[in-house]
Amino acid sequence: MTEFTISKQLITPKQVNEWENKGAMTGKVNRPLRLEWVSYLAAQMRGEKFEPTNTIAFAHVNGETFLVNGQHTLHAIRESNEPQSLAVAHYKLSDSDSLSSLYTKYDIGAKRNFYDALRAHNLIDRTGLIKYEIEKLGSAVKFIANSFGRTPSQVDHEEWLHPMLHYAPMMRLWVNVMNGCDRDISPRMYSRGVLAVALVTLEYQESKALSYWRSIVQDDGLKKTDPAKHARRFLEKYGFVGGNSNRLDVMQAESYARVMAHLWNKAYDNQNLSVLYYNKVATSPITIHGTIYASGAHVWPVDGKGVLNPPF
Repeated sequence: MTEFTISKQLITPKQVNEWENKGAMTGKVNRPLRLEWVSYLAAQMRGEKFEPTNTIAFAHVNGETFLVNGQHTLHAIRESNEPQSLAVAHYKLSDSDSLSSLYTKYDIGAKRNFYDALRAHNLIDRTGLIKYEIEKLGSAVKFIANSFGRTPSQVDHEEWLHPMLHYAPMMRLWVNVMNGCDRDISPRMYSRGVLAVALVTLEYQESKALSYWRSIVQDDGLKKTDPAKHARRFLEKYGFVGGNSNRLDVMQAESYARVMAHLWNKAYDNQNLSVLYYNKVATSPITIHGTIYASGAHVWPVDGKGVLNPPF
């Protein structure tokens, strides 16, 4: 049976040092420390903008103490030298299996609040994007990480912070590209199947990508054999769905992305296209010329502790 206590506590840098000296801050269940996130939290604390959303949680097992939640917050308190009044929970556990279960409980709770966490990370100020754009960015980044598909990744929400900040400049370029886009295709241009391909092309081929995607948006004098014209017609014809559908005018995100990548490849290679052939079911790895995915996309690796390793 698990014994549990929780109370509000003023946590000082001295208290953090005491916990560390006792070995509680180096528990075997913690993820590697993200120094960028610690510095950001510390800056929030110094500016009196810090809003605690998590409970500091310790587990006590066989005479040892392990920190199972809140390591970044505690390190930020020490870095900022700003004491914080936080909820602190203590669990007295019977064995190491119970410790793993407790860690999973906090981990799963975090996964369920992905967009809540993004708000806590203050991405609106950090990226210059509005909420809608941040949510679309998050969806596209996850899609890229999963090899432009829905392969599940058991990744904590904090692991997505670095990739989203990495792609934020490309997202700002995309918002500029979309200026004046008509309502017929705008939602589809922001769907993850299209946006994921666009972000990658903007990262590696900014000038050519800006010209290509703008020509799709503007649709001004494009020849019928131009890959951008084919893309425009495709976007006008096919909607986008996240689940299975038997309708002829909708397509899965995975297939949508592969069609968009195919047309980008033709444009990148300066090739015209008489007829666009495509498969409504994604059956092959995606390739995006002029990028890191030129020879095929891959799932971003995740280590045994759920730490994401993006290719940048």
